[in-house]
Amino acid sequence: MKNNTNKKMLLLMANKHKQANLLKIYLESGYIAISSVLVIAAIVVVIGITISLSSISEGQMSLGLEQNEKTVFFIEACIEEALLKLNNDKSTFSSLTSITLPEGTCTISNISNTTLDWSFRMSGQVSSHTKTFDVEVTRNADFDVTTWKEV
Repeated sequence: MKNNTNKKMLLLMANKHKQANLLKIYLESGYIAISSVLVIAAIVVVIGITISLSSISEGQMSLGLEQNEKTVFFIEACIEEALLKLNNDKSTFSSLTSITLPEGTCTISNISNTTLDWSFRMSGQVSSHTKTFDVEVTRNADFDVTTWKEV
């Protein structure tokens, strides 16, 4: 009888040992599952942040290019206005310091001339973008722009 009791005890202990091992495996698989979920969540967050920052960067570059184009168009409009003033009345052109348009004001500097050749520098700003152009013109029977370049 004592032998049967020992066998039952051994079986009970073996059973408890198996249950403990199963519990250990179950808990370890839970840790693996939680770890996997955390790693996947971290990867998703990193990808999301990367896409967001990339989108912001693209937006800023696009806005910068648009402002740059607006500045160039504005300065070119000022240059054309200055050329009209030069064509209409060259005597007052030398005293010009600025051209005012509805979009803003451009600055004229470095005005110089010989009998037929005129040159000047036009600068202007839209938002935080500043541009400067040098213009050279020959004014005889025709009105020829010989140089129109961004500095």
